[in-house]
Amino acid sequence: MYYRSCRGCHSEFRAVVELPDGPQTLPLPSISFDTDDLPTRRWVAALPPYDGTFQVFYDPDDPTDTGTIMTVDDVEDEVYEDGPLTTWVFVGALLTFGLMLVRPSVRSTEEAHHRFSAVRRTVDARPDAIQGSAHADHDLSVLVDDAVDRASEYSLRWLRRERILDAVMAVGIVLVAVSALIWATSGREAAIALHLRDAGIETKAFDALVTIDTRDDRTVSTQVFAEVRDTNDSTTYHDVELIVPERYIDEQLDPGWYSNSAPYRDGFVVVQDPEHPGWAVPLGDLDHLAQPGPIVVASVVGAVGILLCVGVLAWPAMRRRPDSVGTPSLQH
Repeated sequence: MYYRSCRGCHSEFRAVVELPDGPQTLPLPSISFDTDDLPTRRWVAALPPYDGTFQVFYDPDDPTDTGTIMTVDDVEDEVYEDGPLTTWVFVGALLTFGLMLVRPSVRSTEEAHHRFSAVRRTVDARPDAIQGSAHADHDLSVLVDDAVDRASEYSLRWLRRERILDAVMAVGIVLVAVSALIWATSGREAAIALHLRDAGIETKAFDALVTIDTRDDRTVSTQVFAEVRDTNDSTTYHDVELIVPERYIDEQLDPGWYSNSAPYRDGFVVVQDPEHPGWAVPLGDLDHLAQPGPIVVASVVGAVGILLCVGVLAWPAMRRRPDSVGTPSLQH
């Protein structure tokens, strides 16, 4: 494997890949490593562990697609990651940050509006004081000072009320984020399982690849990949990641991949959506997953969070009406 580098310009990775039709030299953009110590403007041997022979996975349907050639270690890292959960966490963080920016903006705008209104009401209460006091600066100064004091008092009362709304907003944001996480995990699985219980068709799966991990010092199976026979064409198979629950197993195994681990042995029955072959659940896990609980919880939590957020953001508009505070008067 070789690497060429120009500081600030194009660089390229190449390797001789053993394919069914023979070895081919291909660029591998999906593989990267630290190149700080490599010289520039010439081909050199790559750094360990890519300076010799190493194993890669490739797409059997398109072996020369360099974008899908990955090392075994990289594939395992991707498999053991939480997948879409990471994406949902990122989206939730962006949503939370956005709502945190919206709230202070609305609050500062509304505060300025109330300050101005308070000053205007106080001044409007004594137009004669302004019109008749052009020669009496003292009377005008007292009038303005009184208006500013009243505006400050009103602003302090308003800010105390806003602190309560900020706390409500924070609770709403947390509930929305929790709802998104539930929908991305157990809620999604429950929705697909419920759909398959009504519209799915039974078929068989083979060559199961089971991901084994540890939870609380116990061995569990967390993911299952298998070749699922098409429900419409028995000669066609789909590579599918099955929807399965975390299952505790009695056998003590090191974390990794295992073929045809119980109960997912060759020929086990799955329920698949004929319109979406990627939606498939082992028959033995269907009743466990097809429960409305996660959907109800995610919906209720999300609805409450959204109502709280919308209510807090809409509060300034509801408050912006003829103020019920009495018209201030001036005392000379």
